[in-house]
Amino acid sequence: MSIPFNRMAGCVTDCWLTSLWETCNKWNIHIKSISPELKKAQVYDQFVMQAFAQNNNITNEPLPILNECRCLQEIVTLADMVTTCGKYLERDVLDGKNAHPLHPYKWPKKPPRLKASYWKLWRAPLLDTFTAPNSITNQLKDPLAEWLIDPTPCWKWRYVSVNGLVTIYEKQALCACRYTATHPTRQPHLQKLQHNATIPKIPSSSMLISIRAINSNMIQQLGHPYTDQFFQEDTKELPRS
Repeated sequence: MSIPFNRMAGCVTDCWLTSLWETCNKWNIHIKSISPELKKAQVYDQFVMQAFAQNNNITNEPLPILNECRCLQEIVTLADMVTTCGKYLERDVLDGKNAHPLHPYKWPKKPPRLKASYWKLWRAPLLDTFTAPNSITNQLKDPLAEWLIDPTPCWKWRYVSVNGLVTIYEKQALCACRYTATHPTRQPHLQKLQHNATIPKIPSSSMLISIRAINSNMIQQLGHPYTDQFFQEDTKELPRS
C-alpha cells in the first residue's frame, strides 16, 4: 500500500480493501501483510504499474487503461516484456503481442481483446518509463541482471552456436522445432528446418534466447543469448554498477 491512493484508485475494484488502502494513505498508516508477495524475476526488475505510477509524465487518467493492457497480457514485472539478456524491450509487446509471463499466477476473467486505441495509448508510456530516450532498439534505461527465479518452465526458445552456425530450438511437449542460419548476421533470420529434434537432443550448453516470428517458417533473434542459471539471494541492498 505504498503507492499513493490518488494515483491508482481507478485501477482497482471498489471494495473494503480499497477503503483500507485509502485510509492508510490518508493517515500515513503502514500495514505489514503476511500474505505472499509478488516476486521480481531478475535483479533490477520493476513492477510495471508501480513504475507507471512513479512516472510524473503519466497523468492519472490513462493509468486504468494501462492496467487493462497489462492484465490482458498477464504482465507483472518488466522482465515479462524484455529480451532474455535483460537489455531490450521486445518490439511486439508495444502492440500487445507476445509478452512472456514468467510467473504462474491465476488471473481474473479477461475480455477477448481491447480497443485499438488502448494499445496506441499503451505504447508511449511504456517507452517513456522503461527505455532510453531516442533508442531505436528499445534499449532499457536500466538493464536487468541475474535471474531471481527459474525461467526455464516459462521459456521455450533455446540458442546454440557451433563453429559459427546458429541453431535455435523451440521446445514443445514431445519434441523441439529447429531453426538455423548458415550465414549469421548481427540479428539473424533463421529458417525452420523440416525435421524436428527430440527434447533430449537439445544440447545441455544451450542458452535462453528471445525471438520474433517473421512468418510460420522464419524467426528473428532478438537481443543476446543468456544463461538460465538463477539464485535466490536477498539483493535489496545490491548497488548498481
